[in-house]
Amino acid sequence: MSPGPRTLPGVGDVRVATWNLLHGRSLANGQVEEGALRAGVGMLDADVIALQEIDRHQQRSENLDQTSVVSDAAGATWSRFVPTVWGEPGARWQPVSSGDDDDGERAAYGIGLVSRLPVLESDVLRFEPTLPEEVAELTFPLHYRGHQIRVHLDHTCLNVSAAPSDLPAVQIGFDGKRETLRAGETLTFTMP
Repeated sequence: MSPGPRTLPGVGDVRVATWNLLHGRSLANGQVEEGALRAGVGMLDADVIALQEIDRHQQRSENLDQTSVVSDAAGATWSRFVPTVWGEPGARWQPVSSGDDDDGERAAYGIGLVSRLPVLESDVLRFEPTLPEEVAELTFPLHYRGHQIRVHLDHTCLNVSAAPSDLPAVQIGFDGKRETLRAGETLTFTMP
């Protein structure tokens, strides 16, 4: 049996939106304007906004950090930008590699998430599996933060293994606990 959903005291309905910014370019006039971006956030009036196709420090979008603009306009308490491309798509660019450092200053293009609500945790690969009785076991691969991870689940335990590499450790969550998984190691969790 998996635990029920977590709740925050005093939090009622939550409005969630997903928004493809098209790097902030208006479909009406082709321009990128910070004021229009802020107005769009106001029209959404969402508590959590998932962002796609956003720019950070790109000349084509007024050198804005668009995730920060959306976060500020929404009154968010938490935000995260994840680059997928360094440089400017359609011009000079390169894909982000799993080992790349993001100092927050490089011109980039990617995805983001902003939230008005407190974020209980982030950067955790969480598992809360339930295996149907008719399925004896399940094994599948995952690619997470550059790691090649193998997940094996049966009715008694969950094994999460990371292939050897020189990548930094990742956090794995299971049954309300959090463990560190290092490259070349396996974590075993007993099913509740």
